[in-house]
Amino acid sequence: MSDRLLTPIIAVGLAFLIWLYFRSRDQEVLDDRLPVQLQVAAVQEQEYQVEHDAHPLKVSFAGPPPRIKEVRSKLHQEALFLKRIISVPEEHRMDARYEETLRFDAAEVQVQLPPGVRVVIAENQTPIRVRWRKLTEKQLPVVPNFDAHGRDRIERWVCEPPTVTVRGPREVLDQAVQIPTVICPVPEVADSTDVAANNKSESVELVKELSKQAILVAPGEVIIRMTLKPAQKTYELTDVPVNFLCPAGFPYRPQFTTARPAVVSFKVRGPASPQRPEVSAFVDLTARKFGAGLHADEPIQLKLPRDFQLVGEPPRLSSFKLEPLNGATAALPLQ
Repeated sequence: MSDRLLTPIIAVGLAFLIWLYFRSRDQEVLDDRLPVQLQVAAVQEQEYQVEHDAHPLKVSFAGPPPRIKEVRSKLHQEALFLKRIISVPEEHRMDARYEETLRFDAAEVQVQLPPGVRVVIAENQTPIRVRWRKLTEKQLPVVPNFDAHGRDRIERWVCEPPTVTVRGPREVLDQAVQIPTVICPVPEVADSTDVAANNKSESVELVKELSKQAILVAPGEVIIRMTLKPAQKTYELTDVPVNFLCPAGFPYRPQFTTARPAVVSFKVRGPASPQRPEVSAFVDLTARKFGAGLHADEPIQLKLPRDFQLVGEPPRLSSFKLEPLNGATAALPLQ
C-alpha cells in the first residue's frame, strides 16, 4: 500500500526536477555596467552649481537568451541607462552648500527591460555623491594682476569699469573682496621725456575661477589704463659746491680749510631728462651740537629732486673749521 503512495510522489518530484533543469537551461545571466545620467530639476538649474561623481552601476540581468540579447544590444547602443532628476530638498534650499548620496532601486531599471528579464543592482559598489553650491551675484572691484617684471614700472593705473558683476557660489563670494584679472602685460618704458608716451592701455580678461570654483563675470574683460614711470637715467654730477646749513643764532663762522671752495662729485639716478638735475650739497650744522675748532670727515647732505636717488655712498667733506664770531654777525641758514 505504501509503495502505491510513494510512487506518484517520486514521479512528481522527478518531473519538477526535470522542469527546473530545462528551465535553468532557458535562462542566461549578463553582468554589466549600467550608465547613470543625472539631470538637475529645471526649477533649480539657475540656483545652484552642481558637482557629482556619477559612474556606471554594476548590475546583473537574467532572462531568456533572446531577451538578454536585446538587453546586450541596448547597452551597446547606449540606449539603456538609469536617468535621475535630482533637486535640493526644500528644507535645505537656503543652505550655501548641500551634499547627498544617491540610492538606486532595481524598479527604476526594470521598466526599461524586455518582458521576462530581471535586474539586480550590486550592493558592494562606490556610492554616487552630489555636491550643491548655492549661486549668488555680487559687485566686486577689479584689481589688475600685473606681471612680476613690469609691476615696478607702473606709476599709477585706473580700471574701466572699476567694478564688475560676479556670479558664483555664495560660500565663495561671501569671502571675496575683489576680483583679479589674468596676467596683465606691462609695456616697456618709452625712452622719451614726453609724458604722453608713457600712457598705455591694455584690454585684459578677468579670471574665471575664485577659490578653485567656476564663476561668471560681466563684463568678462576690462581696460587697464596705465601711466608708466619715466625711463631712468644715471647722472654723474661733478664739482657740486658744498655749503653750510646753520641754525639761527649759530655762534660760529664755518670755513673750509682749503683756499678754494669745497666741491664734491657723485652719481644720482632718476627720470631721464636732457637737463642736468638740480642738486644741493651742504653740511648740516643743525643736526647736533658743534664746538669751535677743526671738524673732519663730516657727511654731506644732498637735496635731490623728486624721484631721484643717490647712487653709491654719500660724499664726505675732508675737513672744515668753526671760528667764534666774536660779536660778528652769525652765519645765515641755508635756504
